[in-house]
Amino acid sequence: MQLYILPAGAPELPPRLRLTGDGVPDLRRHRYALDVTLAWDGLEVRRLFAAGGEARFAGYLAALPSKLHAWQEPRGIDLRSLSQAYPQILIGGLDFEH
Repeated sequence: MQLYILPAGAPELPPRLRLTGDGVPDLRRHRYALDVTLAWDGLEVRRLFAAGGEARFAGYLAALPSKLHAWQEPRGIDLRSLSQAYPQILIGGLDFEH
């Protein structure tokens, strides 16, 4: 799996994180290779630079593996086989709650 940080495309858009990967085609659960972009709400990103932001982010990072697991089935993503049901998936408007 590869991770790419995508810079903001405009001042009101926060940077995004893109996850891609291509597992063995015969072992894919879904039709398409992994291509998921995660985008966080811009106000949430700014809140990370306020008081307590570092602790919020640390808690979010600790909870992220279970969040990723919970997102898979409803969004047609299978991280194990690096496949997904749609050509590209955007999970946007994310916050840093855990």
